Amino acid sequence: AEYMGDLEMRVWKAIVLLTNEGEEQRDAEFSKFSLIMCLRQRERNRSYLTRADLILPTLVHSPWRALLRGKQDRAYLTTMGVDVAIFWDVLVPEMGKLYFSHSISLDPSGGLQPLSKPNTFSLIKSRRHLGPEGILCLVLHFVCSSCQHNMLCEIFGLCPATLSRYLNWGLVVLDLVCSRLPECHITWPGHSLMRTYAEMIAAREPLVAGAFGFCDGLRLPIGSSGNPDIENAYYCGCGWTSQHYCACVFAFGPDGTILYACINAPGSWHDATIARVSVSSLFFVVTWSFCDFFVCVDETLYSRMDCVVSDLFCVCEGTV
Repeated sequence: AEYMGDLEMRVWKAIVLLTNEGEEQRDAEFSKFSLIMCLRQRERNRSYLTRADLILPTLVHSPWRALLRGKQDRAYLTTMGVDVAIFWDVLVPEMGKLYFSHSISLDPSGGLQPLSKPNTFSLIKSRRHLGPEGILCLVLHFVCSSCQHNMLCEIFGLCPATLSRYLNWGLVVLDLVCSRLPECHITWPGHSLMRTYAEMIAAREPLVAGAFGFCDGLRLPIGSSGNPDIENAYYCGCGWTSQHYCACVFAFGPDGTILYACINAPGSWHDATIARVSVSSLFFVVTWSFCDFFVCVDETLYSRMDCVVSDLFCVCEGTV
């Protein structure tokens, strides 16, 4: 009854008076009515942001527009994980092609919906809160940080429903764009590129000869699954972690280029176990000449693997 106002109490009393089916029936009616009123009260007090609480998304001095306008690699890499050239010269043009030819809303299957009739670029952009660069900035902020939706609403000046619509559309488009661009593909280097990487590493560390890259593990925090078996597989309770993760192993060059990736393994797996699963396709213990070979430097945690020679992965030319 504490969740009910005066009107609700009068309605319930009327229900009790009109109910002549006995005490049990009155108790059942009271429970139903109390539950409905409790849900109504919770809905009234639900926290959310409205248009009046946010900045205008078209405001020139909004945080994300100031970031894009500065065009500093340091700021771009810190917040979005890509540099200025990749953002403006590679991703934005490709996303713009889909932005001006498709609706922002996704179809029921989660795919893109082409526009029913062609419109001019200025007309399309004037009807939308964010341009292709704004949607890309939003998606990269979401992907590269653990920022909550309400914080993204404040940064980009979008209401929660509008933010979700742009974010869902942007994630689908970014996945489609990355699958088309050769710059986004992960490929195993050839001999000439291995030699270039080895020279870069030797210039920094003269004692490391012939190493063209590095290998390391990465754990990404995820939500817990409702399935007990899946939850147990992705839970890592070793050391200071004690959270749910998906585990990955990456091989990357000295310039930061990812050469190979084994991703989304259960978080309870050790990095050496993940590498052993993919070892047949990743590491080739073969020299490509009698006196010249390249290695991929790893941590000592892989030292017990059969394919490791002196804690170094010996590899030859190939395609993964």
